Amino acid sequence: MPLHLVGEPIGVREGQGYLEQVVREIDLRCEPRDIPEVINVDVSNLGVHESLHISDLPADDKLEYLQAPDTVIATVGIVKEEAAAPAPIEGEGAAEPELIAKGKKDEDAGDGKKE
Repeated sequence: MPLHLVGEPIGVREGQGYLEQVVREIDLRCEPRDIPEVINVDVSNLGVHESLHISDLPADDKLEYLQAPDTVIATVGIVKEEAAAPAPIEGEGAAEPELIAKGKKDEDAGDGKKE
C-alpha cells in the first residue's frame, strides 16, 4: 500500500532540517472493500531529530498494519555544516599543491636521442 507524507515538518520549516521518507509502502490486512488507494500521513508536527513510526499511524478498526510498530516511516534530520576552507592570505596567490612524479620516467629523456 503506498504511503504518502503530507505537510511540511516544523523541523524543515523552522529548524533547517530535511525530511527523509524511510518507508514508502506498508503492508496491511483488511477486507477487500476497505482497501484504501493510498495512506496519507501528516508529518507537519515532526521536529528535528524526530521520527514517525508505524505505531503513529492513525488507528482504524478496518485496517491492520503488518509491520512492527517501531518501524520508522519518516524522520527529520539536519545537515551538518562542513568547515569552510581557510581564505588565502592577502597578497598571496592560491597555494598550488606540490606535484611529485611517480612511476616510470620517460626513456627518451635520458640520452636525448630518438630513433
